[in-house]
This record gives sequence, C-alpha cells and structure tokens, in this order.
Amino acid sequence: MKVITSLATTVAAAALLTAGAVAQTPPKNTKPVMPNQTQTAPSTVPSTTTAATTQQQSNQWRGSQLIGLDVYNNSDENIGDINDVILGKDGKIELIVVGVGGWLGMGQHDVALPWDQVRFSDQPRKGDAKNAEAGEKPDHATVNMTKEQLKNLPAFKYAVDKNRT
Repeated sequence: MKVITSLATTVAAAALLTAGAVAQTPPKNTKPVMPNQTQTAPSTVPSTTTAATTQQQSNQWRGSQLIGLDVYNNSDENIGDINDVILGKDGKIELIVVGVGGWLGMGQHDVALPWDQVRFSDQPRKGDAKNAEAGEKPDHATVNMTKEQLKNLPAFKYAVDKNRT
C-alpha cells in the first residue's frame, strides 16, 4: 500500500510541476510589446485539423483485410497471396508483398509489386460464392504476370526481420 501511495504522490507532484511550466509558456504568434508601442491582436490562422472520422466509408478498405487476399493472374490462375503492405513515410501504400511458390507456406518466397500494378476487385470471381463482406474488403487481387514470372522475381527483403518488432 505504501508503494501505491508514494506513486500517487509522485504522479500528483509531477502533474503540478508540469502544469506550472505549461502555464508559463508564452503563447505562439505573439510579438513582445516594446515601450511606447501597442500590442495588436494576433492574426487568426485557419485550423488544419478536422473532426475525427467515426465510420469507414463505402469506398475504403481496411489494410488488415488485404493480408491473406488471394492474387490471380489475367488467366484467372491463383498465383499467390498478399503477405504484407509496405507504406511510405507519407502514409501512401507503395508496395504489395505477395507470397509465391511453395505449398502450405513451405518453399514460398515474397516478392514486392508496386501498388499501381495490383488491381483489386470487390466482385467475386466467376464461379465463386458471393463475398459476404462485399464493399468492406476486396474479394481478390489481380496482377498482369504469370506465376512463373512472379517466382522468377528476386525475393523481397525487409529492412529488418519482419518477425521481430
């Protein structure tokens, strides 16, 4: 009980000290007033923030729904599945990592394709059952390559081991 009481006291003291420091920080966009000079009101800068979005839109897909998605070629052959999505620091998707070759994950290697070379469809392939989550996630992806072409691409290498976080 002593540990909790001293922890609570420490947190409260830190909060009080921080509040004082914050209160002493001068507001931004103000100029010091010189003697014999009047202070003018700071100009208003339009806010660039927006309210938080509370619901996924019908034209948006969750990134987590792309992982494991089957990838087909133009001949409607299953040639792999999406193992990862690589984003740039600007937040835009740059690469789709596709696992090709192998059987049940054995002997499979990852290749990376630029985002604009992968087409997504929320419509089921011919002969497949209707996607119960149509619109919420894509049904499949298509690339303009054969399975052999994908297998022959160099293996994608992560900057660090993807199994380590």
